[in-house]
Amino acid sequence: RLRAAAPAAQRVHIVGESTWTRAWCEDHPQAQRVDEGFELALLAEPLERIAEPLPLLRGLRERAAPGASLLLHLANGAGWSALERVIGADGHAGDATLVPAAAYKLLLDAGWMPSLVDAAGAPAAAAPLREAALKLADAARVPRDTALRTLGLGPLIVQAAASFASPAGDPPPLRLAVIVPTTRHSQLELNVQRSPGLAEIDARIVSIWDASSPADAVAQALPHCGDADWVLLAHQDVYFPAGFGHRLAATLAAIPADQQARALIGFAGMALQDGDRCTPAGFVIDRLQRFDHPASPRAVSIDELALVFCARSVHRIDPALGWHLWATDLCLAAIEQHQVFARIERLPLFHNSLNDFRLPDAFHASAKLLAAKYPKFTPIPTLCGEIGTPAPRTTEAVVDADGRALHLPTVEAELDHLIDAGDVESALGGLMRGVHQTYRRPEVSHRALYTPGLDRRIERLAAQFAPPAAAHAPTGTLILATELYQLGGHSRVLEDVSREVEHPLIVLTDLFDSLQHDPSQLDWIRQRYAPAAIVVLRPGRLADKARELAQLVAGRHPAHILHFAHHQDPLPFVAALGHGGSRQVLFHHADHNPSLGHTLPGLVHVDCTASLAEICTTHLGRPATWLPLYVPDRGARRFGQVGGRAFSVVTSGHAAKFARQGPFALQRIVRAALGAIDGRFFHIGPLDDAWRDEIRADLAAAGLDPQRFVPRGVVPSVWEALKDIDAAVYIGSAPVSGGRAGVEAQGCGLPVLCFTGFAEGSLLADFSSYADPALGWASVEQLAERLGTIAPRHAALSRQARQFYEKNFSRERFAQVLAGVLAPTTEKAPTSAPVPAFA
Repeated sequence: RLRAAAPAAQRVHIVGESTWTRAWCEDHPQAQRVDEGFELALLAEPLERIAEPLPLLRGLRERAAPGASLLLHLANGAGWSALERVIGADGHAGDATLVPAAAYKLLLDAGWMPSLVDAAGAPAAAAPLREAALKLADAARVPRDTALRTLGLGPLIVQAAASFASPAGDPPPLRLAVIVPTTRHSQLELNVQRSPGLAEIDARIVSIWDASSPADAVAQALPHCGDADWVLLAHQDVYFPAGFGHRLAATLAAIPADQQARALIGFAGMALQDGDRCTPAGFVIDRLQRFDHPASPRAVSIDELALVFCARSVHRIDPALGWHLWATDLCLAAIEQHQVFARIERLPLFHNSLNDFRLPDAFHASAKLLAAKYPKFTPIPTLCGEIGTPAPRTTEAVVDADGRALHLPTVEAELDHLIDAGDVESALGGLMRGVHQTYRRPEVSHRALYTPGLDRRIERLAAQFAPPAAAHAPTGTLILATELYQLGGHSRVLEDVSREVEHPLIVLTDLFDSLQHDPSQLDWIRQRYAPAAIVVLRPGRLADKARELAQLVAGRHPAHILHFAHHQDPLPFVAALGHGGSRQVLFHHADHNPSLGHTLPGLVHVDCTASLAEICTTHLGRPATWLPLYVPDRGARRFGQVGGRAFSVVTSGHAAKFARQGPFALQRIVRAALGAIDGRFFHIGPLDDAWRDEIRADLAAAGLDPQRFVPRGVVPSVWEALKDIDAAVYIGSAPVSGGRAGVEAQGCGLPVLCFTGFAEGSLLADFSSYADPALGWASVEQLAERLGTIAPRHAALSRQARQFYEKNFSRERFAQVLAGVLAPTTEKAPTSAPVPAFA
C-alpha cells in the first residue's frame, strides 16, 4: 500500500530505510536523493516510532520545496487492538501509538497539511467486545457509527502537503476573544484550549455552557470579552495550529477601520465565482480528509465551525435558526441588509468532529426556515447541499432537435400564472432562474442558444413598462449591461463600442448586486470607460430595478439602445423593449449559453464570431451581423532565430477558462508543452498560490524543472505583456477557449495553437478568429506534437498571424461594420461583414 501511495518525484528526501522505501527507489530510478529543496519526503518508519517527531517534521518543512508532499504511515492508536490493551492494562514499551487526531495536530503544528490516502482495516473484534464498545460509546455520547469507524481502522497512510508558507516576523497586535459554546469539556480542552495558533496571539477563551443558541452564547460571552476588538466564535472541536493566529492577525490588520464593523469572515463554505457560479472555498482538515479550495471575497454560505466578526459588528445571529445554518443566514443577511459580502479566508485549522455524517432533524428545520427567509436566493448552496428548491429547478428542460432552442414548459406555465396574478417581482425572478438553473445541464451547456418561450413572457412583462410617446427627437446612445469586468472579451467589446457612438451612457443593472457589495469597482469602471457616463441601478427588488430603468429610458429617449446584458438578465428587455423611436441592437454576449432576449422582435442581432453569425442568421430567420473584434494595434514584436526546441510558449485567460482536473487540466497542458520544448511556459492571468504550487509539483514529479513554469498574474495589457516576455508561440486556453487574447497574440506576431477538442456540436468550436486552425490541438499529446513542428515554420507562421490580424481586426474594419449596424433602418446596412473562407 505504501509503495502504491507514494507519488513520483524528481527530488526526494528519505528519512530512514525500510523495505518499502527501497522498493520506491527501484520504481523511480530517476529520483535524486537530496537534503534540501525536495518535492517529496518519505518517512520510512511509522510516525509513532520517531522519538521526537515535532522537531523532525518542522525541519523537513523548512527544507522542503514549495508545494512539497510528505508521505508517512502510523498505527491507529484508537483501534480495536489498542482498546483491548487499555482494558487489559497490558502492552510493551515499543507499543506506543498515536490516535489519528493527535498525529494530525502534530503535522499541522509542523506546517504539514495532512489527508488520509489509504488505510487497512483492523481485524474484526469479537462480538462481545464490539457490543461492549458500543455501549461505552453511548455512555460517552459518541455516535455509534463514529466509534465503529475509528475502531475499525488499521494502519493509516497519510500524505501531507506544504500548503502554507511559514509566517515571517512577529504577528500584528490583535485583541481577540474566542467564544466557545461548550457541551463537552474534553473536546474543549483537547482542541480549542490547547491550540498553539490561539496561544501565539494571547487570545482570550470564553467558554459558555448550556447556551440555547449561538446568539445566546455570544450575548452571554460578550461582557466577559474584555477589551477585545474581534470575536472568533468556534466549535469546541476545532484545533487552531501554530501559525493560525499569526495569519489571522495579518488578515484582520489589513481591514480598514471604517469597514471592520461590517466584516464577516469564515474559513470554509461556498462562494460566488464569475458572477453566478457557486463553488467551495476555504481550507480545513476535517477529521481525516483535507478540504482545500481558494479563498473568496464573496461568500454565500459559511460552515459554522469558526467565524470571525468585529466586537462592534452590525451582524446579528438569528436565534430562530438554532445551531444549524446560522452562519449561512449571516451571509445572506449581510448581502440583503448591509450590502456587503462575507469573506472566506484560507487559513490552516483542524475540525475533529464526532458527528456521524448525518444531518439531524434540527438541521432540516433550520433549512426550511432559511429557505422561507430568502426566497430570492433559493436554491441556497451550502456544504451540506442546496437549501430550498423552487419549481424551475425541477422542470424539464427540452432542447429542440438541432440543439439550439431551450424550452422550459413548467417554468413557462408558472410564469404565465405569476404574470396573470400581477406578481412582476416573482416573474422576473422566475425568468432569471429559468436560465440560471438550466444552462449548465449537459444537454444544454454549450449547445442551446435561444429561449423562445421565456422571451414571449418577457414581451408580456415589457407591455406593462411601455412608456408614453416621447415629445422630443431621440438622441444619444444608451448601453445596457449587467456588470463589467477588468478581464474578459465582453467588457472589452462594450468599451470599444462605447468609444465609437455618440453621447454614450452605460447603465448597469447590477443583477447580482456585485457593485453594491464592492462599490470600489466603480472607480476603475469610470476611469476605464470615460468619457461615457456610468449609472448603476439601485439595489432592491427586481421589479423596482425594472421600473427605474424604464423611467431612465423614457427620460433619455435615446437614438440607440445597445443590449449587452448577461444571459440570465431580463431587466433591460423588460424595461426597454416597449420604448419606441430607438434602434435597439443586441450584442450576442453569451455566445455559448442559452440567453434571454435573442428571439424578441425588433432587435438588430450582432455576433462577434463568423460562425455564430451564420448560426443565428439561420435560426432566427433574420440577418445577423458579424462584428469582428477590434484590438488596438500595439505593434508586432521581433523574434530571433527560433530553432529546434529552444523556444518558450505562453497562454492567458481567466482561471475559469482552465481546468484543475481531468484530461485538460492546466498542469497537464504545462507538462506536455515543457516536455516538447526547452524553454519556459508563461501564464498570463489570475491563478491562486495553491494552483501554482500544484502545477510546479506536477512538473517536479515528471522530472521537469518547476521554475520553467512562470505565472505572470493579471496584466494591464496582454499584448504588451506578450511583447515583454520571451515566448514564440501562444497556446489557446482550454477547455474553454477565448477569442480576444488570441487576436492580440496574432497581432503581436505569435502563431496561435488554438484548442479544438470540443464535443461535437459545441458552440465553443468556433475558429474564425485564428489565422491557421490547422495548428489546433485536441489533446495534450497532440499539443506536444504540434509544438515539435513549429520551429522550421515559425517565421512564416508569424507573418501569417500578423497579416490575419491586420486584415480582419483593425479599428477601421470594426468602425465600418458598427456604423452599418447603427444605421437607421431606412438606410441600407450590411447584414454581415464578409465571412472568410475558413469559416
